[in-house]
Amino acid sequence: YLHVNNNDNMLPREHANHDKLFKVRPLLDKLKENFSKIEVEEFNCIDEMMIPLKSHTSMRPYIKSKPHRWGIKVFARAGASGMIYDFELYVGKGTNISDDVELGVGGNVVIRLCQNLPKQRNFKLFMDNWFTSLALAAKLKAEGIYMVGTIRKDRLAGCSLKSDATLKQEGRESFDYRVDINDNVLMLKWHDNKAVHLISTYKSQEPVEEVRRWSVAHKSYIQIPRPAIVKEYNTHMGGVDLHDMLVQLYRTDIKSRRFYLRIIFHFIDMSCV
Repeated sequence: YLHVNNNDNMLPREHANHDKLFKVRPLLDKLKENFSKIEVEEFNCIDEMMIPLKSHTSMRPYIKSKPHRWGIKVFARAGASGMIYDFELYVGKGTNISDDVELGVGGNVVIRLCQNLPKQRNFKLFMDNWFTSLALAAKLKAEGIYMVGTIRKDRLAGCSLKSDATLKQEGRESFDYRVDINDNVLMLKWHDNKAVHLISTYKSQEPVEEVRRWSVAHKSYIQIPRPAIVKEYNTHMGGVDLHDMLVQLYRTDIKSRRFYLRIIFHFIDMSCV
């Protein structure tokens, strides 16, 4: 008997304007409105969380790297403290409609989640390689939002960084970087246990500091240099994961298999956090 919308007004599935989230839309719209009223921290991150769900729905993807592999995916923008400021639910193929083809699906998600983030105020944004691209970094910087993120090798836009084999031969402390002088964007490749690519519009490789890492070869801890951009990313990237952990501590675990009830109680838990 728990409803937040009138089912009689729901358009049929074959209708062009059918909303898969119709049953919970009023609640989601009100929460987005209230979340956007919270004063924003300087450091924000964008990541995904999962609403655990095993019942059948077209909105349920499978992500093997997540603790809850089956569920409804939620893209969220959070502060470093774990406070959520905006969110967007993944609804399957309908989510893949790109406003800007150059940015791709992930880049457009970032732009939508930053609509309520004040422009030209030097806010810092962190994200992983599913979202990032050189085009996104340039677009955010033009709006006065700076970013640091990991980036996939095939999105380097022809940037010629040293190969994995070369960096591995030079050792765990090695890194290579280039700067796009048109948009003043840094792209860096750092070899720790494996090579990782990062992109930044405000943080450089300097200062390089020593960090403690376990060495399998030496069977002891060793000191290796770490570029400043890596430290910046590791420090401020975990806001969504922190929020997800706090929700998981006291999750309202209902037995219903109806997906909209799972969404309702998950967002009540998010509001409590």
